[in-house]
Amino acid sequence: MSEGGVLRFGLAPATWDARIDARLSAFSRALAAQIGVSVLPVASSDYRGIVGAVARGEVDVAWLPPLVALRGVVEGTLLPLALPVRGGVSSFSAVLFTRRGSGVRAVEELRGRRVAWVDRQSASGYLVVRAHLEELGVDPDTLFSSEVFCGTHPRVVYAVATGDADVGATYARIDAEGRLRSAAWIECDLPLDAEIVLATSHVPADVVAMGRRTPAEEGRRVQDALLGARPGSPLARAASELFHAEGFERPTSQHFAPLARVLHAMGDPRRFPSIPPPR
Repeated sequence: MSEGGVLRFGLAPATWDARIDARLSAFSRALAAQIGVSVLPVASSDYRGIVGAVARGEVDVAWLPPLVALRGVVEGTLLPLALPVRGGVSSFSAVLFTRRGSGVRAVEELRGRRVAWVDRQSASGYLVVRAHLEELGVDPDTLFSSEVFCGTHPRVVYAVATGDADVGATYARIDAEGRLRSAAWIECDLPLDAEIVLATSHVPADVVAMGRRTPAEEGRRVQDALLGARPGSPLARAASELFHAEGFERPTSQHFAPLARVLHAMGDPRRFPSIPPPR
């Protein structure tokens, strides 16, 4: 059981302000009402700090980006509980996109082009795309004439929109029928008529995960509360405000298979264990 009957919920927001604080407080109260124990938010300036706190047993449940969560799973410190659903899907595709009419329409036409990445730790903005290119037999280190790291997805979109890069790596949400539901260039509202050159398999956008030191019963309570949150309920409204999620989905190993290939490409051969905790 968590210390003093309190569940410690960790997250590392990109920015912290009064709105985030209020939304986190509302989510913590709503989750506490559902699971029957107090929820204490634990914030960190970066994800490494949150994962370290989970490994030490100082955080019980955390909201994490996908590759960070998968690393924790294969290292034995995390078990995934739930995947936020947005626009009807809980996953995204990593894509390479370009300006419509740029002349780049296929992987074969990427050679010698300028690429904009997010950063070297970004799943959708770097790692997943590179792993996919390697699976296609293409060496991403020699494919492009130059590369730039922009730091954020909107800045990647801006680089492509202004012609500073020919292609950019980011995320897109594509439904089961192949329809584009959302993408970085749509959400950041820049004047860019974009087209996708390459799209990878679907991977989770983010993950709510529990620490291995957290009692299984406590993790199941959180999982049941998130998966069972009814539309319009206090927990559903709070999750929508904090995570921009319309609901949650149960994770399976298939959700993480593309990310497991990324770890393999990065030289980590460990296999993905079973999830979530048994009922």
